[in-house]
Amino acid sequence: MDRCETGQVGTHAQQCLEGLRGEQQQWRGEALEEARRAADRSNRGKSRFLAVASHDLRQPLQSLKLIQETLLNSLDDGTARDLTVRFGLLLDSMAGMLNSLLDINQIESGVLQIEKSAFPAADLLARLKTEFLPLAENASITLRLVP
Repeated sequence: MDRCETGQVGTHAQQCLEGLRGEQQQWRGEALEEARRAADRSNRGKSRFLAVASHDLRQPLQSLKLIQETLLNSLDDGTARDLTVRFGLLLDSMAGMLNSLLDINQIESGVLQIEKSAFPAADLLARLKTEFLPLAENASITLRLVP
């Protein structure tokens, strides 16, 4: 029996298309699952690297801080001392950012638990003022801290 004569061509084509769509959805699902597994492997690799390298990443900043403090204690000139104090504040900021990055990694890996706590904002604002005051002065901007 000829399919063209019986009208089965349309039905057969419809069934073939539905089968192809089903296979295509299955392939997409498999590809999506494989991409998720690859992302998980990559994230675990990043976490392992940061866990192993955290000491090596912190050590140079700690060494710079020791050198900065030694230099500060040996200076008599007021301007040089001020610059060295600012340098120390920048090192503290860098260490803080690095520690935050490493803490985020520990939070993501479940090693570190988040805990809310109150802290004095005045100290933080004073440090920010000290850090950004030279930039403001160079730009002829008045920077002031309002308690």
